[in-house]
Amino acid sequence: MHTEQLQDVFDYYGLQPLYHKFEHSFKAMGLFQSIPRHMIEDFLDTYSCETFDNFSFEEFCFLFLDFKHYVQDDSS
Repeated sequence: MHTEQLQDVFDYYGLQPLYHKFEHSFKAMGLFQSIPRHMIEDFLDTYSCETFDNFSFEEFCFLFLDFKHYVQDDSS
């Protein structure tokens, strides 16, 4: 997903501060590079956005990757 699209998704959910906090790490790690927009939206819909306020980048990644694994296993 392009940076602008990813930023739009985070903006829609009111997570601009979180996006800006982790922007460099998202880009460096490529966490969302090949992830469809709907999967990111589903992830953000699943959890309360307040959940992310105090997360470290590692905690956020773990939660997202766990969600991604669950969704991919469920669709198989």
